[in-house]
Amino acid sequence: MDEEILELNDDQETIRYRLINEISKENETLAYYLKEIFNICTNPNRDIRIEVYKKILNDLKFGSIEREKLLEYYAKIMDLERRVRKFVNAKIYNEKIENPNSTATADRFEYVFFRMKDENVPEEKVTEFFNQNAYAIFSLTMHPTNPTSTDYTIHGGIQFDKYLENHIDYEEHLHLLEYLTLVGQKKTVQQEVKETIAIIDIIYETSTKVRDELIEALKQTPSYEKLIDVNRPLIQVSIWAAGDGDGNENADVYALKQAVLQLKQRIKQLYLNDIKKLSYDQKKIIQDKLINNLYKSPNDLINDLECIPHTQDIIYKVKTFRFHYAQIDIRHNAFDIMETVDHLAKVNGLIGNFSSLSLIDQKESIIKWLNNDNIIAKLMLTDDDLLDKSSKTAARVFGRLKLIKYDNDIFNKLIIAETSSIVHVLAAFLLLKASGNCVAEKETIIDIVTLSESVKDLEELPNLITELVDDPIYRKHLFYREKLIVMIAKSDTVRRNGRGAESSQEQALGKIYS
Repeated sequence: MDEEILELNDDQETIRYRLINEISKENETLAYYLKEIFNICTNPNRDIRIEVYKKILNDLKFGSIEREKLLEYYAKIMDLERRVRKFVNAKIYNEKIENPNSTATADRFEYVFFRMKDENVPEEKVTEFFNQNAYAIFSLTMHPTNPTSTDYTIHGGIQFDKYLENHIDYEEHLHLLEYLTLVGQKKTVQQEVKETIAIIDIIYETSTKVRDELIEALKQTPSYEKLIDVNRPLIQVSIWAAGDGDGNENADVYALKQAVLQLKQRIKQLYLNDIKKLSYDQKKIIQDKLINNLYKSPNDLINDLECIPHTQDIIYKVKTFRFHYAQIDIRHNAFDIMETVDHLAKVNGLIGNFSSLSLIDQKESIIKWLNNDNIIAKLMLTDDDLLDKSSKTAARVFGRLKLIKYDNDIFNKLIIAETSSIVHVLAAFLLLKASGNCVAEKETIIDIVTLSESVKDLEELPNLITELVDDPIYRKHLFYREKLIVMIAKSDTVRRNGRGAESSQEQALGKIYS
């Protein structure tokens, strides 16, 4: 362990002083101050540390360009050190995985197959277990208040990660990092999506490595080769960018439409890039069909690719990312869901003030409307302008849910933040059905996900899940979706009662599992 800590410290210091040396070429004074800061930061005497920091700040006037530059350089060094730390930690972990005596090997295909073979697991169970559990599930979130600029993330940080991963010297890249603006304005939804796509691109580039590892693992257990489909996708990517409309009025109908377009355009371009590398004449036909959107389904593209040699990797990517690249998780707050039902009922003449009803009466009304085809048909014909005049929030939420049916491959989750009652879930069902989506039917493609954050909600979560499972409508929906997804937030631990919330999260999780 001591050796690993030393390796980590050495690598962090290396990147720190390489960037400082790069800065010194343009600004010796700031480079000197940075060295002073890092030399003194480990001094155990707090007063001495403060004295050095004060001297530096006194030399650089408040609001001056030089002080701003110093702070930005310091922040960049901190970011690059974090990236080095992440890379070295992963390297150390991978080295442990390669050690057959390490418990870390439990994450490997080889270990799982060896254990199943050793325990004489029936062949049909091997296939069943693999198909149900062999997934790398990504849920990528970005936030408009993250101050890091999109340019720095995409062209600076991510590119630096690639240099580390591929063991390429990053000297020239440090020069670029020195001048890239680290902090930007609050991001638009489109910028959030662009930044998220840059992350998915890394997953795309490395996706076939997982398949290669599976093939190699099966060579060590030949009897399993006929049981496992190595061409079955092992990666499932979801994003929150554009989908997260909780407290973000900019995540509107237009933003969601644009996100769908951004994802589809990006995956098409990646396929074209890969196909361009092929050295066969047939690729021109495939390129033209892709560019002109002539493929009705990913399977049609796969059929054409199968006629060309050495396309296994591209085919695997198409099976994994299809034509949508990633799925978008839609999230809205329970209060906004209820406000939408309130105004939807009002503008359609169902009830004047739904929100004034008790929870019991609200539940009865929603169930009655859900089971009345005439009312659902009426709600589906809601005047958008009238709803917008009644409530901007209701128009935004309902308008976004209406997009789901046009891109079933992109949308598969509706997350209800701060779910505290079964009424919130039933209200979401009503909105989905009224917006033209299937609910509690064989064709349904949407999972309703409860999201609990506060101590109170977490304490009540086990009771809520029990109540949901006992509800006929929810149980029927669950039957067709074949999974129950419960989300317990860790991100708001400090904001929502600190350690108390963390303890409640663990308790709620245990009760749900039991």
